Amino acid sequence: MIIVHAKGNSQLGIGNLSRSYELIKYLSITKDVIGIFECDENIFKRYNVNNIYRVDNLNQSLELITKYKSFIYISDLVSPQKELSSIIRENGAKQILHFNEINSGFEPDILFVTDGFDYEFFDNRFKIYRGFEYYIVGNEVIKNRKKSLESIKSMKNILICFGGADPAFFTEYFAKKINDSKYNYKIVLGPAMPKNRKENILTIKKENI
Repeated sequence: MIIVHAKGNSQLGIGNLSRSYELIKYLSITKDVIGIFECDENIFKRYNVNNIYRVDNLNQSLELITKYKSFIYISDLVSPQKELSSIIRENGAKQILHFNEINSGFEPDILFVTDGFDYEFFDNRFKIYRGFEYYIVGNEVIKNRKKSLESIKSMKNILICFGGADPAFFTEYFAKKINDSKYNYKIVLGPAMPKNRKENILTIKKENI
């Protein structure tokens, strides 16, 4: 049994959920897998498949996890605590794998660092797999991605998108900062962005947005 555990909302973003969703779909072809997603019902509509369960909080997640006594646990949580890894291990996890950072003390057996930034990172408590080759990309992206890139001599249109929720508020920042007439801008408002934020962004009126 493999358990994939992720959390997403308008403050955290939903990239973790989307990544875990793709991982669950892939592993389910040959493995016994369940997903546990901590998110609201509206967000969960994007990921509603038979072997993924929606919960409201960590306690409900643990109620599901403790039903299993021998499993591989994959975490895509943001800033999980050391206590969580201890509970998971005590309840029968054979291996604990984790995406994201571990600044809050979480102790996996394997850590995946999937960015391409050249900073020093070492911890002898667990194995580290690092690099873009471990970055999970959705099948739809792979299927529609161009096989080769064409050289663009001139550019008129620019697409701006900061994911499903943009918890860092980059969308508002760029929408306000755009003050040129050289390009046409199309800004995508993600599905997990709160309604009031979308309404506020739509009040920014510029001819080329």
